[in-house]
Amino acid sequence: MADLRITDQMLRVLDVLLADPAADHYGFGVAQATGLQSGTLYPILARMEKLGWVTSTWESPNDEARGPRRRLYRLTREGVEEGTRAVEQARAQQASVLARTLEDFVADGVLDTTMATLLRAAVRTRKNIVVTGPQVAGKTSLLRALCAECDPAASIVSVEQKPELLLDHLPALQSAKGVVSMAVCNATTDAPPTMEDLVVTTARWNTSQLIVGEIRGPEVVAFWLVPETGGVMSTVAAADAYAGVDRLVTMATREGWSDTDHAQRMVADHIDLVVHLDYHPAGETPGKRRRVVSTIIALSTGKDATISTTEVYAPDADGNPVPGEVPAAQLVDLIDAGFDYDAYAQRGA
Repeated sequence: MADLRITDQMLRVLDVLLADPAADHYGFGVAQATGLQSGTLYPILARMEKLGWVTSTWESPNDEARGPRRRLYRLTREGVEEGTRAVEQARAQQASVLARTLEDFVADGVLDTTMATLLRAAVRTRKNIVVTGPQVAGKTSLLRALCAECDPAASIVSVEQKPELLLDHLPALQSAKGVVSMAVCNATTDAPPTMEDLVVTTARWNTSQLIVGEIRGPEVVAFWLVPETGGVMSTVAAADAYAGVDRLVTMATREGWSDTDHAQRMVADHIDLVVHLDYHPAGETPGKRRRVVSTIIALSTGKDATISTTEVYAPDADGNPVPGEVPAAQLVDLIDAGFDYDAYAQRGA
């Protein structure tokens, strides 16, 4: 068990089987209950059978009118014990991850207290925010912490390829007016919706905050389909904040929504802040790295409808964020929402 990697998909299968551990479960029924495609589900069941957690048998051919015989799966005693333990451990770990707030990121040195007041104020004033960073930098965790700062009176919708944010389980949002989590992989129809389908659908709702798990292509339209009130947050994999902006423009152009000039105008008009989370060397230990929000840039439309950027924070030679300038157009609202501008200005002096 110690060396066994329990995936999210396997946990979903275990949840279904453990709901009635003495019953025989057939594959299609488990697929419907978990939202997993057969190409994902059956290798998991085969793996569990190899572990001795389930047994499988063919259904007795006593009802020919029902059609082809089905393969039935039942948990073994070991499967019930080990599966229950795996689910409990996963839930405990998940609860710890979901409970992380901006204060936890401050405690870990990922950002400082002043930056936390800026990010909190940006969420409260419903700025459109993109979190960029390399793979496994922790973009989703930071986005989740930002979501925890949403107004509990707001209606919040998350759209993802697979459920990772789990906003409906976020402790800070348990009293929220309404939290809806939608994931492409949960679809049980023959033609599951795309991320773009879900974004377009939710944009028609009276949604206060729209959270898009990660932008990989057409879902970039979320930023200009929502009402003018804003409130869209997402992540983009990129080496730095400026590369993230370039990726947004490229994706918008590639998906046929606009030419490059139009894409630049749309990005500049509809995205307020880009927050870059990065890794930097930690101390003198070779290979040891630390996470830090090194860059925050504000976007606006510049001359000739190009993208103008303002470095709210920029990294120094060691990768540490140094305060720069907050656009005047955003400053008053951010201060009213709790941004500690005095501390920010003092650090940047």
